Amino acid sequence: MKTLNKIFPVKIAFIVFIAISFIAVVYHILILTQVTPYANAWGGRLNSVKEMYVFETFPIISQMAFVLIGVLKFKQAGGKRSQTMLSVLLYIMSGLLALNTIGNILSLSSFEAIVFTPITFVGSLCAFRLARN
Repeated sequence: MKTLNKIFPVKIAFIVFIAISFIAVVYHILILTQVTPYANAWGGRLNSVKEMYVFETFPIISQMAFVLIGVLKFKQAGGKRSQTMLSVLLYIMSGLLALNTIGNILSLSSFEAIVFTPITFVGSLCAFRLARN
């Protein structure tokens, strides 16, 4: 664990994880408010504004949950059971973000593929690092 902490300190993972999550929330709010075209989200596969509203609600809620879980884990809130549960949730998040990375690679939107592939990949690594703490 000491080697991992030297290579990828948990504090750095936490800061990057929280920053990515907040940026993602802002981005999805920009999509919901139609400041940013919804064609740049969900692999370019959304067909209507109504569909966009349904699909864009989930990422905002999940990203806010990611922030809460990340903060609780970093601050070592609760007892050993709580920390174990938070680690499990972070491993799940890491897996979801890894799957999202694959989805971004396969996106019909080149913007999504180019911009969000590295972001979700880094987010996945950060969630994994936090889970290991």
